[in-house]
Amino acid sequence: MRQPEQRLADLRAQRAANLTGERRLLELAERYGLAELRAGMDEILDYAERRTRAALNAAPDGAHEATEVLEGKDGDIELRLRAELSGERLVLDFGGSAEQIAGNLNCPISVTKSAAFYAVKVLFDPDGPPPRAAGVRSRSARRKAAC
Repeated sequence: MRQPEQRLADLRAQRAANLTGERRLLELAERYGLAELRAGMDEILDYAERRTRAALNAAPDGAHEATEVLEGKDGDIELRLRAELSGERLVLDFGGSAEQIAGNLNCPISVTKSAAFYAVKVLFDPDGPPPRAAGVRSRSARRKAAC
């Protein structure tokens, strides 16, 4: 487990990265104008979506299920995933997974989606744009309401 000093260093590094990103984004907006910058960003997202949809469409339709177990303090915690691919649409359904537990093994939906979409990107379009731009409009993730 990471110690408080390490966590503080992580937060400082994240803050520095965010400040650098903010500065560079403002530089781009100043150089190209806000409208052109937004158009360029939209095009990257559209391009990533086209690539992702094409890769999904090229894969065979079907449904696949997987189950994994985490060792929890009070027993095993089951994670379930059903992936359904139909044409260019992929649905990742985590229903059937264990309920939330006390402790630090729970995962917010934003983190769940990020990890799942990254895995889809690696499997279907490893040479495409970065995961953040990897066409999330062509796939969705579901979870139980209590998770």
